[in-house]
Amino acid sequence: MMRDACSVSLAPHASRITAASSVKGGSMAQVTVRSVHNLAQLVVAGGHGLAADEPNADGGDGLGPNPYDLLLSALGTCTAITLLLYARRKGWPLEQVEVTLDQERVHAADCQACENAGTQIHRIKRHMELRGPLADDQRVRLLDIDWEILIKDDPALAETIGFRGNMADASRSLAADDLDAAEKAVAAAETWMTAARPRFYREHESRVMAGASEETSEQLMAAALAFKQKGEQAQAAGDQAAAQKYLAAAVEEGELAIASAGRSSQTSDSLTRLIEQMGAIYAAAGRPDQSSELKARLVRSLQASLDATAKQIELRLRNGAPGFSEAELKKDKAAVEKAVKELNGLNDQYRRQAADANAFAPGEVKSNEYGMPIATWTARWIKVHEPQNPDGPEPPPPEDPGPCITALALHNQIKKDAQSIQGSGIVIEETSIAVEGSQVVIRGKLQNLRNQPILNPRITVTGGVMSKVVDLGYDRMNPPHSTTFILPLECFTVEAYNRSMNKVPDHQIVLIFREPNGTERKVIQSMGVRAGN
Repeated sequence: MMRDACSVSLAPHASRITAASSVKGGSMAQVTVRSVHNLAQLVVAGGHGLAADEPNADGGDGLGPNPYDLLLSALGTCTAITLLLYARRKGWPLEQVEVTLDQERVHAADCQACENAGTQIHRIKRHMELRGPLADDQRVRLLDIDWEILIKDDPALAETIGFRGNMADASRSLAADDLDAAEKAVAAAETWMTAARPRFYREHESRVMAGASEETSEQLMAAALAFKQKGEQAQAAGDQAAAQKYLAAAVEEGELAIASAGRSSQTSDSLTRLIEQMGAIYAAAGRPDQSSELKARLVRSLQASLDATAKQIELRLRNGAPGFSEAELKKDKAAVEKAVKELNGLNDQYRRQAADANAFAPGEVKSNEYGMPIATWTARWIKVHEPQNPDGPEPPPPEDPGPCITALALHNQIKKDAQSIQGSGIVIEETSIAVEGSQVVIRGKLQNLRNQPILNPRITVTGGVMSKVVDLGYDRMNPPHSTTFILPLECFTVEAYNRSMNKVPDHQIVLIFREPNGTERKVIQSMGVRAGN
C-alpha cells in the first residue's frame, strides 16, 4: 500500500506555494501542474500533457476536466487496470472493464467552506461492468469443471452437500440477476473446492495404490485421455482457463495409472502403451516429457510387486501362512491339496509377472525360480498322507519345469512383434551347433551392412529351442561390421540333443537393438531344423 505525506506552507505575502510530497512503498512518480491562463492548468505526467480547468459557472473557461473529475479518473483507471491485470494473471478471458464513478463535490463551494472540517468528507459511488465470458457465470462454469474432475476421485457425497448447495444458489442468483448473492455463493464454492480437490485426490491415490480400488491402470489412463481430449478442445476454443484444469487433471490421472500398473499383472505391450500415452499427455499439457523417469519408476514398481509375490511363496514354503502350518497340513490330505493348489497358483502368477517384466525391461528385473522348491515341498507333504511302503523306493521329485515355462513366455513375447530380417541390411548366420561341456551351444555370426549403426545389440534363439538374451557388448555397432556370438540353449539338454540324432528343432534367431533415434527394433531370422556338427 502507498502512503502519501504532504505538507503545504504559505507564508504571508508569499508569491509561491511550496509543497513537499514523499511516497513510500513504490517507485517515485512526479507530476507537474502549471497555471497557464485564468484557472486553467497544464498537467504534465510521465511525459504526457493534459489540461485541467473549472467550468464557466465556477469562474473558469472549461478548457479541461476539473480537479474532481481528474480524481475520479485516477480512481477509475486504477480499478480498471487492476482488474485487467488480475484477470490476465488468472487466465480469465476478461475483454473490457467499464468503471463509472459519481461524487457531488463542487470545488468553489469547497474553497468557501474549507475551514469547516466536516465538509472534507468525500462520498464516491463506483459502478463496474466486466465484459467478456467472465464474471460469476464463468467462475461457475470453471467450478463445474472442477466438480467433473473431483467426482472421478469418488468423494463421499455427504461431504459435498455444502458445495452443491452453493452452486445451486449461484445459479439461481445469476438467473435472477442478483450479482451480489451470486458472488457470495461462488466465493464460498471456490473456497471449498480449493481445499477439497487435493484432499480427495490424495485419498483416491491411496486407495488405488493400496489395491482398495477396483479401477485398473487402463481405466485410469482412459480417464486421463478423456481429460486430455477435453483440454485440447478447450484450447482450440480459446478457453485457456478450462484447458489448464482439464490438462492438469489428465497429468494427475495418467501418472496414477502408470504408478498403479506396476502393482498388477500387465503385459509388456500394455505397459509400453501406457508410457506412450503418458508422453502424449505431457506434450498436450506443455510439460517436459518425463516418460523415461516414469518407466524407471515403473520398473522399480514391477520389481517390488514381483518381490511381494516371492515373499508370499517363501512364507508358505516355511509353513508360516494360514492354512500352511504343520498342524493343519498333518490333519488331512485335503488341507495339503488345497495348500498345493494355492502355492501353484502363486507360482503361476509369479512366472507371469517375471515374464512380462523382463519383456518390458529386459535384464532390469531380477526374479527367482520356485518350481523345484515347490515340487520338493509338495512331495514331502503328500508323502505324509500316503501309506508307507518300506519295500518300494521313493519316487524322485518331479522335474522342474519352471525355467522352461518362464523362458517360453518370454520368447513368445520377444517373437510377437519381430520383423523379418529380409531387406533389413542385417545378416545372421549359424556357423556351428555342438555340445560344449554340459550344454548344447549355437555359434553364429552377425553382420551390420546397413547405412547406419545399431545400438546395444542383443541376440537370442527362440522357437523349438531357446536361449537367454545375450548382450553382444557393443554400445554402438557401426557399418560395415561383423561379430560372432554364442548362444547356450535352455531347456534342451544334451540327452535330448542325442535322442534327436544331433538335430536342433525348427528355431529362429532374434536380434534386438535400438535405432539412433531411440526406437527399439527386433528382426528375426528363421533357421529351420539344423543338424549339429
